[in-house]
Amino acid sequence: MSIRLPVAEPPVVLAVDDDPNVRTILAEELGYFGYSVLPTASGAEALAALERQHIDGMILDLVLPDMHGCELILRLKGWAERRHVAILVITGANVDAPQLEVLNRFAIPVLEGDRTGGPF
Repeated sequence: MSIRLPVAEPPVVLAVDDDPNVRTILAEELGYFGYSVLPTASGAEALAALERQHIDGMILDLVLPDMHGCELILRLKGWAERRHVAILVITGANVDAPQLEVLNRFAIPVLEGDRTGGPF
């Protein structure tokens, strides 16, 4: 007789960054630790992914080609079915007072990266 235990699905992380190198690094590193990573290059792609499937967490750059990351955060947190999604911001941009207010309102941690042109 054999016993089969249920297998948990890996957590799904949305990696939102317009830099393909950053998306690749995040996918490789998080994948190594067992996460399923869905890389997206824009706010619109991220919103589409959030509509299509369950997302557990999001790593978000604030500077995107089609919208600011804070706009994406406000849309997500206003969406009852998705407001549970954990968010971590990584950015090389300066965070101004209104943006910091949004991040603080939702207790979103920010990792400020390399401002010299490198991916971190």
